[in-house]
Amino acid sequence: RVQAIGKLTDSAWKFTPELVKELTELARTEGDPAQGEQIYRIAELQCVRCHAIGPAGGQIGPNLVSLGGSSAPDYIIESLLAPDAKMKEGFQSLVIQTDDGEVLTGLQRSRTEEQIELLLADGRTVKVATSSIEAIREGKSIMPAGLVDRLNKQQLVHLVRFLTELGRNPAYS
Repeated sequence: RVQAIGKLTDSAWKFTPELVKELTELARTEGDPAQGEQIYRIAELQCVRCHAIGPAGGQIGPNLVSLGGSSAPDYIIESLLAPDAKMKEGFQSLVIQTDDGEVLTGLQRSRTEEQIELLLADGRTVKVATSSIEAIREGKSIMPAGLVDRLNKQQLVHLVRFLTELGRNPAYS
């Protein structure tokens, strides 16, 4: 009911073993890494804002410089379609509720007895005094589910091919 009222839909791409097999094969046989790189750079997808490839790009998500050389295509596809399923160590978010009701979600950058420093999804760093923390818990991936929902199958295939070339093909390293 809430989804209908808010005109929200479930993610268009559902992670299934069958879809992974299909996308893996299509990426291998029909995927164009050059087109995939262009898709990776689409501003609305925010890939570049959060992920670096080598020294270029955001620092919120893992650096993707060697992704294709160190990860199987099924892991890459799962990361795109279900980002909460498996999170790289050090990228588990922290959710903090302060005593004034503010809720902050980000990656913990440092922690002392006096404060916790969080890197927020928008790239800002905030320091929260531990004395003002009402509640704290581990959160989900900062990468929201559904980011690739706007892509059609061919675009997703190209993106997967590009990501699988990172760290394997010198042209994409």
